[in-house]
Amino acid sequence: TEINRLGFTPNELDSLRKFFTENVEKITVVVSFLPDYTTDDEKRGGPVGVNTSTLSEIVQVVKENSAIMKDNSEIMKRSLGVLIQIEKRENREPKFPIYRSIVFEQVQYNYFLAETNSHLGDLPNSVSTYIQNNPMTQIMTEKQVQNWFKNVMTRLSSNWNNNMVFRETNDTPYLDGYKPDISIFNIDDIPNDAFNTIVVQTILELKKHKRTIGFSDEEKGQLVDYLHILIEQQPLRRFFAIFLSDGTYLYVIAFDRNTSQYQEYQTDFITGLRLFHALIYRNSGYVKICGPTSIDLVIPVTSSRTRTIKIRLERFLGEGSSSKVYKINWNGSPTAIKISSDVNNLKHEAQMLRGLKNRNFTNVPVLIANDDNHLVIRPVCKQFRNDFINNFKAQNCKELLNLLKRIHSYGLYHQDVRPSNIMLDTESNSLVLVDWGSAVHNPDNMVVPYKGTTTYASPSILDNDMGNYVPKPADDLHSFVFTMYVLRNPQKKPDLALSSTKNIKDYWHSELNDRALWKEMLSAINNNQITILEKICDVFEI
Repeated sequence: TEINRLGFTPNELDSLRKFFTENVEKITVVVSFLPDYTTDDEKRGGPVGVNTSTLSEIVQVVKENSAIMKDNSEIMKRSLGVLIQIEKRENREPKFPIYRSIVFEQVQYNYFLAETNSHLGDLPNSVSTYIQNNPMTQIMTEKQVQNWFKNVMTRLSSNWNNNMVFRETNDTPYLDGYKPDISIFNIDDIPNDAFNTIVVQTILELKKHKRTIGFSDEEKGQLVDYLHILIEQQPLRRFFAIFLSDGTYLYVIAFDRNTSQYQEYQTDFITGLRLFHALIYRNSGYVKICGPTSIDLVIPVTSSRTRTIKIRLERFLGEGSSSKVYKINWNGSPTAIKISSDVNNLKHEAQMLRGLKNRNFTNVPVLIANDDNHLVIRPVCKQFRNDFINNFKAQNCKELLNLLKRIHSYGLYHQDVRPSNIMLDTESNSLVLVDWGSAVHNPDNMVVPYKGTTTYASPSILDNDMGNYVPKPADDLHSFVFTMYVLRNPQKKPDLALSSTKNIKDYWHSELNDRALWKEMLSAINNNQITILEKICDVFEI
């Protein structure tokens, strides 16, 4: 490939530099490419200023020392490595504490109580008496502080009448590796004290009392981290509230999913504890999970008899338009379960997965069990999301391309290749293409409906206005290229769900037509030159 005529985004350029740094035998190609580097970057409207200046320095250093570097690969590797790190550091956006990056609405305790139309109320006598007789002091050790709060919570929770319990979780990293000091659960959701992120109602984080008034941005930021985990893991829940206290003050951070608004409130410890107690006692939405914590899977035993298995959900993995996916434990092994409200689509997906399993396809989910509303599948995967550049390898790109080639040879078409359906099996570091509910087996080239996502549809499907069509390999492959482009350039992810087919076509044309690499990939698809796509995948090496 003539690298000096290929068009790259900044992310792709970074990947290319890393590739040649780690493959020093290709220094001749590097040197021949670098003279046009800055000029081409500017012509493409790429980064200028500090970034271009740094790239120019890299060009000059390598050009002046190319002969030496050819003979001393270690010098070349270290030199480029240092310059690349400088470039990254100069272009890095300033990091601010997470708390300071959020706009909070300042509220009072009545704001939280309005949701259940309740009042603040007094603390139970046993709690008031204990606090009065055992005041918190600054000389207490962290262990003594923990024990003091444990005694307060024991007395407080004895007055709850809704199965709510507290647990000391400061030695249990159940919250994505975090160990909150005190967590509130419904006793029915934690058999054998098996904690997980989708069953925690609220959290009380503890700090040793200091002379300063209130809490630091870092301490509040810790609550924001907890909050964001709960927001992600409990997708059906609207209200969230998490608490922070040192025995003198109490701070509350909250979030309303419907308005995407954050709230905060700080008060003295007694008032704050009264609020904490009132919200739990009144079963407020701010301290109550919403959504399933377990499901009943109905599996056939004989042709006329079924068996129901209760499965506890352990972690929320993701969702689609009509389904949600959770991590579960199946016979002692990590497994995923897809819960769908679209019965027909789920049955079709189960049928497709059985066919893939019978043909020993790799890089696809393996069907373990199913009923009308559930698919039990392996492996448990994670989305690439914004860490795509760090985790995605040329191997993964080739895995997807080879999978598409193989299914096409059997007359299978996925019809919905898009970024959210590209997953990573973290155990094997292999790519997994998920969501086969739109797939079709069409070896006889019959006319079928298109069921995929409009945004990533091929030009021929868009030209047909998403109507009935005869699937072709090029349709999935166009979606493959669009998907690779977005995954490598997350900031370019289009928001075209409600756009016309013309606007979608215009978007991809404007994005890819002036970028030689991507234009060459589309040309290879149109000319059925899959080997060119395979070779270009090497450019994606990190």
